[in-house]
Amino acid sequence: MREDPERARELLDALPLPARVPAVLEHASKERMELILLSEEGRALSQALPEEEWWRTIKEVGEEDALPLVAMGSDEQLTFLVDLEWWYQDILDPLMVIRWWVLFLEAGAEVLPQWLEQADEELLVLSLAKFFEVYVADPDDLGYEPWRRFRLFSLDNTYFLHFRDPNLAPHLEQVLRVLRSRFQDRYYSILDRVRTCAPAEEEEAAERLRRGRLLDHGFPEFEDAISLYAYLSPERMQALEQAAKPRQGKAEQPAGASAPRYDLVKTDLPPLLGRALAAIEDPAALEEFRFQFARLANRVLVADGAELSKLSNLAAAVDKVYGYLEIGLDVWSEGDPARGRRLLEEQWLPHIFQAGYAQALRLHRRAQRLLREGWLRQVEHPYDLLEEPIGPILEGLLKKRPAWYAGPDDKGAGTFREFRSLPEVRRAETALEQSEFLGRLFFEALGLEPGALLELEDHNLPVLTWTAVFLTALVRGALHHRFAFAPLAAPDLGRMREEVFADGAPRRVRPELREAWAQWLGRRLSRVDPKLQAAGLAFFKQSLNRLEDEFSRRSPTSLEPKYLSTLIVSA
Repeated sequence: MREDPERARELLDALPLPARVPAVLEHASKERMELILLSEEGRALSQALPEEEWWRTIKEVGEEDALPLVAMGSDEQLTFLVDLEWWYQDILDPLMVIRWWVLFLEAGAEVLPQWLEQADEELLVLSLAKFFEVYVADPDDLGYEPWRRFRLFSLDNTYFLHFRDPNLAPHLEQVLRVLRSRFQDRYYSILDRVRTCAPAEEEEAAERLRRGRLLDHGFPEFEDAISLYAYLSPERMQALEQAAKPRQGKAEQPAGASAPRYDLVKTDLPPLLGRALAAIEDPAALEEFRFQFARLANRVLVADGAELSKLSNLAAAVDKVYGYLEIGLDVWSEGDPARGRRLLEEQWLPHIFQAGYAQALRLHRRAQRLLREGWLRQVEHPYDLLEEPIGPILEGLLKKRPAWYAGPDDKGAGTFREFRSLPEVRRAETALEQSEFLGRLFFEALGLEPGALLELEDHNLPVLTWTAVFLTALVRGALHHRFAFAPLAAPDLGRMREEVFADGAPRRVRPELREAWAQWLGRRLSRVDPKLQAAGLAFFKQSLNRLEDEFSRRSPTSLEPKYLSTLIVSA
């Protein structure tokens, strides 16, 4: 195409149109448009694209730069574009209406008339009513009507329009001139309805027609879309697999239609899903996958209440679909790519998505129980107490829809995203188990009263952590022969050299003290639940390692409390 455009045109146009469309769809949006404009049958090729991909190409190229593609749009493509671009949720956006009318006018002399001819009258009435009031001359009071004081526009000296925003008047006048010159009867019918309409009723009627069209593209009603997040049990998965058989007739995909390429929005496929797809040899089966994938992404957009006109929202929906398909395949196939391929060929993608989402939903519900019934409700800053990454992972699980903690951003704030793999789900489950354990350790085994945490705040630590609470109580017990949840005094830091740490470098807790602490902790845990002992000893070792690491970097005789992170020292 770059080196020999004429040869490229010959190769492209030599393909039959049904083969030309998927060949064009495999390219990025800018190259797609170049190929369409290169072809001698560019209009037919453009109109053969799925509406979703025609719209996405325009958005990715840029609306102004893609005007040649807008000029080639079919009635269905222009309608789909308007259905996505003009609305925010179920409310018509006047600024987007005027923006696209201007773009239609710039795209070519026939684009706006083409759209005006086939547009719903309800939508035309609603959109025009957003911009002006309509008045009709009164023979009994001719020339003295109250509205004559306004700045008015008229094409016939019978119907007079008052534009609410004079800055938009030049654009609106162009639209009205085209409407009256090409469709005079419709012009007057619409002005009569604008003059007497109830805007709320017109909006409801226009939105109802829009919803019906979007349903054909896999944008369901919200109540139907939200069912995608229903829990799919292992028993239901087993029943679906036992009843599965290869689908006949590709019921999801209209005959002869090319599927949208939403799956190409993300170029790096998840590993298991990528291997399972690579094993599918039937092109029709791959096309069916793409068709289902696009509908699934559209369903996610509706379920998440996302603005349909933003490409970033589409990319986020695609990312979510890929993530939960990967998790669902991994769980359902037990990591077997061959079984994963069979699942892709035999199961509907929403079921595989639900199988993946169920893994995160299970943890979400478990975390909610911990918040509702467990120790989380007893403290003010549970995520700080748990520290990173356990605290932020738990925070992600407790969001309205569970999310994975992806680490801090460049300013230190936590970032969250959708789960993308089964190992991430398992790491989240481990963090949740640690959160549950720490609550039982402190409030059951060690007898911590929630009010005691308030007394440990506002000392030398910017945030209170379970590690510091635990180590402070242990050191206090060693120095004062009584285990208590209370801060150390500054002189206690000097005594630690003789009574807590052994001689030598690096600094290590005295072996006999370490052993005594471990035995004491084991006895405390055995009273609550012997199964907790392994987790308790792991937390004990991790905490002591942090204490030793911190004190190995500085002399205990010259410690300043404000620089410590492992001990709470009285202010």
